[in-house]
Parts: sequence; structure tokens; C-alpha cells
Amino acid sequence: MKYNITKFLIIVLVSIGCQSQKKRPTITPQLPNPLPTLGDYKKELNAEGIVISEGYYLDGIANGPMKWYHDKGHLAAEGTMHNGKRTGVWKVYAIDDGVHLADVLFDNDREIGVVNAYYSNGQYKYTHKYEAGELFQKTCYDSLGTVIDYSLLLKHKQQ
Repeated sequence: MKYNITKFLIIVLVSIGCQSQKKRPTITPQLPNPLPTLGDYKKELNAEGIVISEGYYLDGIANGPMKWYHDKGHLAAEGTMHNGKRTGVWKVYAIDDGVHLADVLFDNDREIGVVNAYYSNGQYKYTHKYEAGELFQKTCYDSLGTVIDYSLLLKHKQQ
């Protein structure tokens, strides 16, 4: 009996091991398209042939990922449009060198939440807090990251 149980366990373990070595069929997940119909991809060039904008348009209205460029060719801003209105996080870049300057959160083309702007060294330049498109709090920093107290500047100007 002991021999039969040992033999049975060996057969089960070998068959399990053989099954795990078989190639399983590759399954490619079918993900739903999270974006609305984007329409046609278009690039707009200036007179010198430099790209000034690119993105998707549906019935002539910006709809989907968009990018705008400064005249020098550096990226000016990038984000998503929905039916011609900015939505989600937009990144804004400097004119001269294309350095990332700010992140702005939009809902239906209105600023919401916190807008962070940066110095070229990566330190915060300012943070603005918006609610329903209205600025209600502003904090500014020097290039070392220290909060600037504008009340002192205002008192100095009044003297």
C-alpha cells in the first residue's frame, strides 16, 4: 500500500510539472479605448516651416492630445482638449529654452486646484490655488525656495 501511495504521488507531481512546462496561449487583452473619437491629426507650420501646433481635430474643433510651440520651435504647452476646451493637466514651457515652467489643472477650460510654476533650477516660483476658475490663494517663492512675504514689499513701496 505504501508503495502505491508513493507511486501515485510521483505520478501526480510529474504530471503537474509537465503541465506547467506546456506553453500557454498568449492572451492579448482587449482594452477599451479610453479616449473619445479624436478625428484628424494636424500640424500647423509658420512661414519658416516651424511647427507651431499639432494635435487632433474633430469637425474642426481641437479634441485630444495637443501641443503648441513658441516661434523658436520650443514646446510652449501640451495637454488634452475635449470639444475645444482644455482639460486635465497642462504643462507650460519657457520661450527661450523650453524649460518646464508650470503645471496647470483645467476642467472645462477653467483653472482648478493648484497651479505650480517653477524657476529654471526646478524650485517653486509660485503656487496658485483656484476654485471654479477663480484664484483664491497665491504663494510666491524666491529662487532658493523661500516664501516671499509681499506685505513687506508693499510697506516698503508705500514709504
